[in-house]
Amino acid sequence: MADVTDKPVAVADKAAGAEVEAGAEVAVDEDGSVGAMWNGCVVMGDGVAEDKNRKYRRTMEDKHIMIKALETGAGELVEVDGVQPALYAVFDGHGGRKASALMEKQFPTILATSLEAVAGRTAGGRHVGVALADALAHADHALLEDGIVYSGATVAVALVVPDSTGRGTWIHSANAGDTRTVLVVKSDAGDATAIRLSRDHKADDADEVERIEAAGGFVSGGRVVSVLAVARALGDGSMKDFVPSEPYLSDTLVTAAQLAAGAFFIMACDGVWDVIPDDDAAAIVAQELVTDTGTEASAAKALVRAAIDVGSTDNVTVIVVRLAATGRA
Repeated sequence: MADVTDKPVAVADKAAGAEVEAGAEVAVDEDGSVGAMWNGCVVMGDGVAEDKNRKYRRTMEDKHIMIKALETGAGELVEVDGVQPALYAVFDGHGGRKASALMEKQFPTILATSLEAVAGRTAGGRHVGVALADALAHADHALLEDGIVYSGATVAVALVVPDSTGRGTWIHSANAGDTRTVLVVKSDAGDATAIRLSRDHKADDADEVERIEAAGGFVSGGRVVSVLAVARALGDGSMKDFVPSEPYLSDTLVTAAQLAAGAFFIMACDGVWDVIPDDDAAAIVAQELVTDTGTEASAAKALVRAAIDVGSTDNVTVIVVRLAATGRA
């Protein structure tokens, strides 16, 4: 494992300011914009904004999760290293919203169960990555068991946990598809520096093409079997042999010094990343957060607006999470 001065470590890679157009439906979770700390988990505040992008989309297929404490199906709180982790996730649905909607409801409990199950057999914080992969596999199975064959969802998940020795805060992340998580810390010059914690699984990625062809499929026009532009996702039962749910995983330590200087992360669907580079997204959010009225929710909204203004043709969802200073600098 490494801190963010290095490239984030993948503990397992299973396959390897503009206005929204008039009338656009921007929904902002103001409840998430209030700073908070719970049971030692160091999140200063969080917020989400989303837009159907009605000029191009008739329905909203994105779903998201922001949870301060995980519970098992029996109602028991789940802890990682003695504290309750904060959970964030974005599900970008395709082929309808059945898959993303089901995941919004079921994934927290699925993950809680996986965390409890693997904690006893995997040493240290590394069990979180194992649990994330296990949870996504179970989530994928749940969709298939529910008969969801032609709908699917890409996913990015992050668990935020303070380091038990006070060195900073861990972000345990996982993704399948092109929903992305980007950490932002300040450079020595004070500029916002973006560090990608996820890996895009696009259908035209060379490694993914090789894997798909080895499984008996093909990629044409940048799409798996000429249909799907992503190479990994939850659901999509009709293409499961070629579009698995195995995630890219990373465990990243944000140091106490970086937290003290100001650090946050962005989770968003490809409706943002297809039109806005990581560094630009980081700058947009950072600029909003330093204003007198800036909150995590307003920063998320600013990034949604920017994506639509520069021509995004997809649903757009953004979560912004600001990390609190803690530990030894």
